[in-house]
Amino acid sequence: MNKDDIKICVKLPAVPKTVYETMLDPSKICFWRAPKDMECTLHEFQPFVGGWIRISLTYLDDTQVGKTGEHTDTYHGRFMELKPYEKIVEELQFESAEESLKNRMTLTFLLEEIEEGTKLTVIHEGLPESISMKDNELGWLEALEQLRKILLLKEETILHEKGMI
Repeated sequence: MNKDDIKICVKLPAVPKTVYETMLDPSKICFWRAPKDMECTLHEFQPFVGGWIRISLTYLDDTQVGKTGEHTDTYHGRFMELKPYEKIVEELQFESAEESLKNRMTLTFLLEEIEEGTKLTVIHEGLPESISMKDNELGWLEALEQLRKILLLKEETILHEKGMI
């Protein structure tokens, strides 16, 4: 990892299979892939190796400036590796007129089973220099908290359906 890369580890309350499937569920992407101060629009999502992903994140606060549009960050890319229940690798690029934002980024999600559920490690490599690492890390932490909430609701629903709660 370079000094401009971000690595975040979180514990999630579900087994790796559930986490992996939730992360790749098109109906759930916009609920967890955006920080709390942004709205997500899913344009394209093909969760297979070589498949496309294209997402726009729009700031809810209209004083925030986007990388692609006035208040929007749009990025696109491909799924480079999908190892069920263990690993997801995406190569992404912002859609921007600004050259400093056009470098390719790699996003790696590593899933590891632990007693409490899953340890998820997120590695964001190649972040453009003009983007605040602190803001990017905060955005990822907020997005991963949303993923945790989805998984908690899912586990609650499963237990309820089995008559366990």
